[in-house]
Amino acid sequence: MLDNHPPPSQQPQAIRDAQLPHEWHWLASAHPAVIYRYLHAKSPELSLQLLPLLTDEQFVRLIDYDVWHKDRLSPLAAIGWLKLYSQISNVEMIRRFRSLDEEYQLAIIAPLLTLTSVEELEKLPVSEQDCYVNLPCQELCYRITAGQRKDVQEFLHAFIDAALEQDIGYTYSLLQHAHFSVPNEQEALIAQFRSARIAEDGYCSATDAAVLFRAVELEEYLQKWHKTDTPQTWQRDDFFDHVVSYCQTYEVFSADKWQDIQIKMIMCANTLCAATHAEINDAAAARQSLEQARAMLALALDYLSTGVPKHAAEILAQEQALTLYRIGITLCLRLQQPMLATMHKCALPKIDKFTRLHAMRKWQALAELIDIEYLDLLDIAQVELLKATFSYAPMVVIAGKEEKVHCMFNYQQLLAQTTVLADTMLLAYGQDKPRGKVYASIRKHWGDSDIDVAQIEAYLTQQRQKFYRSFSIQNTLDSLHREITVAMVNR
Repeated sequence: MLDNHPPPSQQPQAIRDAQLPHEWHWLASAHPAVIYRYLHAKSPELSLQLLPLLTDEQFVRLIDYDVWHKDRLSPLAAIGWLKLYSQISNVEMIRRFRSLDEEYQLAIIAPLLTLTSVEELEKLPVSEQDCYVNLPCQELCYRITAGQRKDVQEFLHAFIDAALEQDIGYTYSLLQHAHFSVPNEQEALIAQFRSARIAEDGYCSATDAAVLFRAVELEEYLQKWHKTDTPQTWQRDDFFDHVVSYCQTYEVFSADKWQDIQIKMIMCANTLCAATHAEINDAAAARQSLEQARAMLALALDYLSTGVPKHAAEILAQEQALTLYRIGITLCLRLQQPMLATMHKCALPKIDKFTRLHAMRKWQALAELIDIEYLDLLDIAQVELLKATFSYAPMVVIAGKEEKVHCMFNYQQLLAQTTVLADTMLLAYGQDKPRGKVYASIRKHWGDSDIDVAQIEAYLTQQRQKFYRSFSIQNTLDSLHREITVAMVNR
């Protein structure tokens, strides 16, 4: 075991919290995931002000988040954090390093340094001897492993010097344990502890995270939360903003409750990152996941509360964010099923493979299949509509602009667009669906119940020109065009 018993330099937690600058009081109880995203969004100068104020537990969690890539430890990423602390002081840098688990310390140092005795050093070629640095005992010496950048080499020398100055016994123990440790053994051990810690924040395995895309029984939640039979006029605005504004105006939640809700949303976004195989330290993917989690939560709240912010606030306080996300996804899956059934009826290419990918929730593979197989049958706009529908982050085009499905208004718009596409595909492929239902669907989409057959005919002609290029489909649409023309003449 490492001789890792640093003097108790930390003050009691209550005293430390009381001495925090006023603007940093939130740090005392902040979740490490919140701190990590905050640091990523701020400048290095501001980070230097905040880093000394973190607890050792918060620091360990930051290391858990940031110094791993594809489940492998990156010692150089850990060195980056130690460099930041060295700008504060060498004492703080060494203390933070020693606050890490023993396995962490060895896993970081072992790949970067090697140790040898003076006797063994003398047996090496002179060119290699020059790479070693003697330790104060004059019996051992160390060298930086080959291939490291010059700035990394300089920092590691400074790190060893600072460690020797503060605790020579610990430094010798660290170097010897690192030298004799089995390659990757310490990393494998700390990976187990890390996995357990980050799982508490929602970063589970991709298999476990796939539960996000499993449908729930909507009727059960409707029965639980539906409080009014009054029809709701869905608004286009982001419903989550309405709920937040209502809660702040009427002080519905305490500061602690708001923080609890924020942590639940971050955990939901973290689980989404795991499900989509995004790295924890991928800031762009994390931001996108948080936005998508927020959109699905807003959709679920709008649906369950029928657009009443007061009811939505109650739901938000009591339901888990993961549950609300699954309710939103279930709504989207219900929107996808009719389109999938239509694609089967039309016997589109690779539809069996498409169905399997959809069942496995392989969203990226679905998007690639749509691009490859259906671009010859559909126009780019219709291909994009299909991809926007069959996605873990559904989108809708309103007034020429793409928006996330974050409220029931957007949901109804996407439903109308997919319904029109499905109906026109059925007509194009000569299915038996009554044309009256197709016309009613198009009229509803256009919001005009008085639209006449000529306008519908013009619309379908436009679809033919824009979206369908295969010869068999063209013949079917020509036949439909003639039938509608005859019907108009007979009128």
